[in-house]
Amino acid sequence: MSELPDDIQRALAELPREREPDPALEDRVVRAVLGRRRRWMWVGAAAAAAALLVMTHPWSPARATGQTYVLLLSPGSAYLTPPQGHLEERRAEYARWADSLARIGKLDVEGHLEPPGNVVDGLFIIRAANDSDAARIAATCPHIKYRGHIEVRRFIE
Repeated sequence: MSELPDDIQRALAELPREREPDPALEDRVVRAVLGRRRRWMWVGAAAAAAALLVMTHPWSPARATGQTYVLLLSPGSAYLTPPQGHLEERRAEYARWADSLARIGKLDVEGHLEPPGNVVDGLFIIRAANDSDAARIAATCPHIKYRGHIEVRRFIE
């Protein structure tokens, strides 16, 4: 404290000192927390069991049903290539789109070819209820915004 000016040292010295807490305070807090924790533990266990049931049931959104489709991405003649040094930003945009599909159980696989090709540059394997649903999903892909071409093909396993 010797580095502080004298007036600040005096002000600090005049501040009230901490009081010792009631010795029983810790016991009261622990009992209150554990009592609530036990109650919430049962609620949490029930919620986890319900979530497991929903996620593993055949009608779960996480287990998307329907047909499997392949979205084949190609540059096309009007494709707007990313400016020099911005390829990773473009890939991140596509990845965010793919993540949004994965969250609703519509994405099976994503990828791009290295080096990029002239005919097919990348692909996504999705789940869709039918051909029109697959086309609707493909229309939301950022590739469309950059004037790329997407071919939607039903994939037979």
